[in-house]
Parts: sequence; C-alpha cells; structure tokens
Amino acid sequence: MTGNWKFKCALAGLLLVVVFAAYRFHRSLYDDAPASLRLERRHGPALPAVMLPPLQTFLHQLKLEVKESGEPVESLVYFVINKTSEQLLVCNLETVRNPGFATASQFPVERGTTDQSIVGYYLLDGTPLNFTLKHQRARSNAAFLAVETREPLAPGASISVLRVEQRPLDLRPDATGLCRQNLPRVPRDAGAIHAVAICLPAHATLQKYQPLDGAYISTKDAPLVGWINRRLDARTPEPFVTFKLP
Repeated sequence: MTGNWKFKCALAGLLLVVVFAAYRFHRSLYDDAPASLRLERRHGPALPAVMLPPLQTFLHQLKLEVKESGEPVESLVYFVINKTSEQLLVCNLETVRNPGFATASQFPVERGTTDQSIVGYYLLDGTPLNFTLKHQRARSNAAFLAVETREPLAPGASISVLRVEQRPLDLRPDATGLCRQNLPRVPRDAGAIHAVAICLPAHATLQKYQPLDGAYISTKDAPLVGWINRRLDARTPEPFVTFKLP
C-alpha cells in the first residue's frame, strides 16, 4: 500500500509540473513575451448590420455568374462607407484551405498586414472568427495572421471568408452636396471572376456611377453598386460613385 501511495503522489506531482509548464508556456507566448514575439488572440466585432443584406444580394449575383460561366470567383473587394462617413471598411474575399494531411482549424492567411487596420475575419454571413496576430520584429506596425475556423477542415478542404480592414475616410461634399468615392479597377483576368462593389450608408442618395454598362445596382436596405469583370468592356475606366449623404 505504501508503494502505491508514493506512486500516486509522484504521478500527481508530475501532472502539476506539466500543467504549470503548459501555463508558463502559454503566458510566454500571449502575455509575458516581448512585443515582437507576443501572440495576440482577437475576435472581430460585429459588422454593421446594414452592410450584410446588400452583400448577400451581390454574392448571389456572383453565384449566378459562376453557374453561367463555370469560372471560379478569384477576387471580390467590397467597400462599405459607415454611417458617420469617417471610416471605410474594405472587405476582401479570401479562401482558407487546409494544405496539410491532418484535420486542422488554424491556418496562416496573411503576411505583412498592418495590425491597426485589421478589423477581423468573418464568414460570408457576417459571423466573426477568432484570429491570432503576431508582430514582426523588423516592422513594428506589421504582423503575421492566422485565422481559426469554427469547424475543423479536412485535408484539402476550404472555406471562403472575408478579411475586413478599416481605413480613414475624408469625404468632402462639393458645392452641391455631392460626395465622390473612387474604386479600384476590376481585374480583367480571363478564366476567373473578379468583382468590386460599394455599399453606401442607409438612406444615402446614389446620384451617379461609372461605368454605366455592366453595373449591378441594388437599393434595398442600403444603396449598392457593383461591377463584375465578365460584364465589362476591356476599355472600361476605373469605377466611381457620387452620392449625397443622409
């Protein structure tokens, strides 16, 4: 009995050592490490509710394009002007894929981003995902990112997510009260679908947009204008919208 009691005490002591070591290792990565080595776990805030219905409408349009053309969606950049008109949300469609040979739920997704600009990673319905940020030693304002999927991905499996960043916005209405927002040119790559869209604040008044041909318009919930490369001419200029704030 004495030997059995000593074995149990030794085992309990070993477990305590393992737990303490794991705790210290976690602290060394997330709390006590130098800023350049620290891992910071984040969870994105809720996205503005007004931006989600127009996004779903435009995603449905992209699905129709995929069905018609048989081509994959290579890129989507979705801009959202918030109700205060002081911030521009930039949402990029990304694919998170498990490249390994075992089921996993955490994957590197972006390198060299600015940690002050990142809002979070989201499922296409707006559900926020956990993500981990690691600062780069050589660049104090840059970071490596890894996103955590809500469900583990099997080897080779993938899901689509939105990487959301924020940028300062300085909208200055002209003498007639009109604001203008320029957008990046839609890529013309053959064999893939590319799209750019912008969502204006609820109750904003859309006045003008270019190019006219190939534009997709939705005014439900909040005004949205979008362009898909398959609907554009090769000589189409960079898109823009003019509007009046509510």
